[in-house]
Amino acid sequence: MEVNGEELFCSVMLQGDTYYVSAVPESDTAASGSVTVGVILFVFFTVIAAVALYGVFVLRDEARHENDEEYEACYVDLGAFRFNRSVAGKAAVLSIVGFICVLVVSLYM
Repeated sequence: MEVNGEELFCSVMLQGDTYYVSAVPESDTAASGSVTVGVILFVFFTVIAAVALYGVFVLRDEARHENDEEYEACYVDLGAFRFNRSVAGKAAVLSIVGFICVLVVSLYM
C-alpha cells in the first residue's frame, strides 16, 4: 500500500469484535533485515575464526607431542584423515554453540 508516496506493509487482524490495522514503512523493514543479516554474518565468521584458531592450536600441540605414544592413542585414522576424538568433541561443542547463537539472533531479530 502507498500513502503520500511512502510504501507501507499493512495487515488487518480481527480479535474478538475489533479490527486492528497495522502499517509499517518499507524502509524500516529493509533496515531491520540488513541489521539481522549483518549480525548473523558477524556471528558466523566469529565462530568460523574460533574453530580455525582452535585448529591452529591443535596443530601446534601435535607438533610438540610428535613422538608421544599416549597422545597418538587419541587419534583414529579415517582413510586420508586423522581424527582426534578429544579435539573433535571440543570443536563440535564450539560449532553447536555458534549455530545456536545464529539461530537465536535470527529469531530475535
